[in-house]
Amino acid sequence: MELDVKMYVRQDCDLCDAMYHEFMDWIDSRGLRDALALDRRDIDSREEWLQSYDRLVPVLVVNGIQVCHYFFDPDRLNLVLLENDAKTNSKSQ
Repeated sequence: MELDVKMYVRQDCDLCDAMYHEFMDWIDSRGLRDALALDRRDIDSREEWLQSYDRLVPVLVVNGIQVCHYFFDPDRLNLVLLENDAKTNSKSQ
């Protein structure tokens, strides 16, 4: 399973730093670091990101699905990954 992960953040944001570290700990605990393509995006660098996520940062998006904002939600991430696996498996059959 390849994970396309986008984390929308702001510079000097404690919540952003916390979500990043919690997410990376979660990834490492599952041995998924090699399957990870993480793109940390500063929302202030692009107008469309700012319009979409201004008051929600940090925002975690995995494989195009918004997983959580403000705080890392491992339960929601597990659910998103299970749904993604089910879709991938049904397409390959």
